[in-house]
Amino acid sequence: MFGHLRFIPNARILSLHGLALYLLVCGAFTTAGMGSDQGLEKEGASSMTIGVGMPAASFLAREIGQANVRIITALPEGSNHEFSSITPQTIARLLDADVFLTMGLPFENQIAKSLIQRNPRMIIVQLDEGIERIRMEEDHHQDHPKHEHSAACETETGEDPHIWMDPLSMIRMAQKTGLILIDRMPLEADGIARNLDHLIDRLQALHNNNLTKLKPLQGAAILTYHPAFGYYAQAYGLNQISVESEGKSPSARNISDLLGNSREGMVRCMFIQPQFDTPPIRRLATRLGLPVEVVDPLSTDYPRMIEHLTTVILNHYSQPTGS
Repeated sequence: MFGHLRFIPNARILSLHGLALYLLVCGAFTTAGMGSDQGLEKEGASSMTIGVGMPAASFLAREIGQANVRIITALPEGSNHEFSSITPQTIARLLDADVFLTMGLPFENQIAKSLIQRNPRMIIVQLDEGIERIRMEEDHHQDHPKHEHSAACETETGEDPHIWMDPLSMIRMAQKTGLILIDRMPLEADGIARNLDHLIDRLQALHNNNLTKLKPLQGAAILTYHPAFGYYAQAYGLNQISVESEGKSPSARNISDLLGNSREGMVRCMFIQPQFDTPPIRRLATRLGLPVEVVDPLSTDYPRMIEHLTTVILNHYSQPTGS
């Protein structure tokens, strides 16, 4: 039934219900008040509704479930999860979902808590379970000025939440997404398995391509206004420097340090997100003598976003300083 489905490493799944038990034991998803017969309720289902917090989770659900899934997003397109409020209307929409996929961000945890309170049978899938987190201070090379994430961006333990910026982490989260979709839609298991295999191949190829192209640039520093690229930088041997410090504008000392890095050619451009594209930020880039590059980590077209980020870095860093 499972075709060529690639399971999470060390998984030993003999049946769909055994698969569900495995996920429960490993903490990949949690339920409250699940009856013993819930796993049988949708045994013949060929479609399901999935609630998601982050666009990257929406991408995974769409690519793996395709026509068999309807996706409800917690955030309006183009909005910023750090400043968007969770409204009763948002919770009401998500209550229509069979499953809610989270990546461990604080706002997702708040949503999950509200959903469970209103529907104890709601399944919460923790896609980030088992993925090693970067602490904020590890996002920056020790030789460069250190800035902290804004408080709204941090997890409760002070960790960088942008785990989807590493394609290998996306593969792990894709596997978990595929497992829960098969458990809920066993009649569609073969198609879901094929979709998952295809997606894993795409993400692995994306990662391998980045490794090859960025290898000559290992150790290079990339400057970003908002510190969203830490996992990407770690995956490919780069160093992230962020301008933002606790959501505040940089101090005069920080700007002086950044000016020095720019003049020495240590940074070649400043990355910003569409959600942070404001005149003051662009004026700062002008003061630093750096071109601005816009990359959206919240894009629903994940491969294109990562490819664009890699291309921009190569365009700026493959040329000698001053060329």
